[in-house]
Amino acid sequence: MAQITVVAQIVASSLQAPNCLYRIDDGTGNIEARQWIDLTLEGIGTSGDIIEMNNSEGAYVRITGTLKEIGSKRYIHISHARVSNDVHELYFHILEAISVHLYLERGLVSLLMLYFIDSVSESYYSLIQEGYIFTTIDDFHFKCTS
Repeated sequence: MAQITVVAQIVASSLQAPNCLYRIDDGTGNIEARQWIDLTLEGIGTSGDIIEMNNSEGAYVRITGTLKEIGSKRYIHISHARVSNDVHELYFHILEAISVHLYLERGLVSLLMLYFIDSVSESYYSLIQEGYIFTTIDDFHFKCTS
């Protein structure tokens, strides 16, 4: 299976032997995520984040893992998880998902076109603000002032 990354809010969590179960919501729906605990290691688990995440309902987390299935129920098998304290991480994840989608759907050309369109838009907005051009019949037709 392929590796996935999700930035989601913890809805509920429960610590059970041999795993820690989280119900997470990424804005598109709920899914369970399981982090398996290695009881042979000293302490509660393989990661110090287990205790922090278990007491963080309502917090946002970044989870990396694989999609697995038990019976007919899907869950995320967590390989790495951490609590996110920066709201910009959520925005970055959304933009990253959009860019990966565009790359897979349309290839690298689409990403280059988005960059080109953004740079052209910035250029003509600055020319409008400086008074070198103005719009005519709509926002896509311009005329030079001199």
